[in-house]
Amino acid sequence: PQLERVLNLAHDSLSKEIKLTQDLMKLFITYQIPSDLLSYDGTDSDLGVELPAATPRERLEAVKGHVQAMHEMVSTSQKEQLDDRVMEERFEHPLAELIEKEECMEALSRSKVKHKKKMSSFAGPPLKEGRFRSSGVPSPPGGREAAMAIAAATPSQPSQPSQASQPSQPSEQSEPSAERPQGGPSGTSAALNSGGRDYTQVPHEMDRRFEEFDTDGALRPTIINPAGPWRKRSQPSLLSASSTSQLGAEDQKREKDAAFDLLDALTKSGALPVKHASLHIVVAATHCFDRTVTETVIRDNANPIEKVERSTLIMASTIHDKPVPALIQEVQRRRIETELPMLMA
Repeated sequence: PQLERVLNLAHDSLSKEIKLTQDLMKLFITYQIPSDLLSYDGTDSDLGVELPAATPRERLEAVKGHVQAMHEMVSTSQKEQLDDRVMEERFEHPLAELIEKEECMEALSRSKVKHKKKMSSFAGPPLKEGRFRSSGVPSPPGGREAAMAIAAATPSQPSQPSQASQPSQPSEQSEPSAERPQGGPSGTSAALNSGGRDYTQVPHEMDRRFEEFDTDGALRPTIINPAGPWRKRSQPSLLSASSTSQLGAEDQKREKDAAFDLLDALTKSGALPVKHASLHIVVAATHCFDRTVTETVIRDNANPIEKVERSTLIMASTIHDKPVPALIQEVQRRRIETELPMLMA
C-alpha cells in the first residue's frame, strides 16, 4: 500500500504486478532513482496532455512506461561506461590489439594448413598454395616475429593522450555520499513539525527521571550491542531456493544504507507518512543491587520487590509518556500511594 501511495496508483494496483514491484525496488535501492521520476503525474507522456480522470489501468501503464524508460537510460549508461573502459585499455596498451590480431591470423593459418592436409588426403594430389589462399585471408610472411618487428618500427604512442582524445572521466558528483546525515529528512525536525514525539530524546528523559525518582541510584543506563555476524536469509529470484549468508560489519552497513534508501523513496524524503507499519524501539536499563537478594532482605531490611517495582514504574511512565496513575490498576492505587508517594504526585 505504501508503494502505491508513492506512485499515485489505485489501491491493490500492484497486488499481481510482481515483476514491476521487483523492478521498482531495484531502481529505488540499487540506482537510487527518485520516486518522482516513476510516479504517475496525471499527464500522458506521449501526447503531453493532462488526464483528469485516469482509470487505474491507465495509471499503472504510465508507471510501467516510466520504469521502462529508466531501464533504457541505465542500459545506455552502462554501455557508455563499457565503451569508455575499452578506450582506456586501448590507450594504456596500444600494442595489445595488434598482438591479438596476429594471434588470430596465426590460428587461422594453422586451421587452413590442417584443412588443406585433410582435403589432400581425400582428393588426391594437394591443391596449389595460391589456389587455396584465394579463398581466405593469407597469413603475413614471417609470422609473429614480423608483426613484432613492424610494431617496433612504428613510432611509439605518447604516454599521455591529447585532451581531445582522452576518454571521459566519471563525474565526482556521481559518487555516492560516504556519510548519511543523522536522523535523515524524516528524523527529529520532521517529528517536531508534525507534532509527534521525538524518540531520540527518550534516553535523556529517562536519565532525568532516574535522577529525580530513583533515590537509591540503583538504575543504570544499558547499552545494547548486537552480537557477532548476522545471518541473512534471502531468495535471489522468484524460482530460486532461499539461501542463508553471514553479514559482517561492512555488509551490515550496506544493508542498513539500502533500507534507509528504500524508506526515503517510499516516504518521498519524509513528506508522506508510513501507514500500515509499526515502529519498535528498545530502551534498556539495569537495576543493580549492592548485595544479594538474601542480604538485601536480612541485612538491609529492605523489600527488593518494592525497589524493582519503583524502577519499572519510572521506566514505563517515561516510555509511554503517561503519568504513573494512568498505568496502574485501580485496586493497586492505594498501595502505590502508600509505598511510592513521590510517583503518584
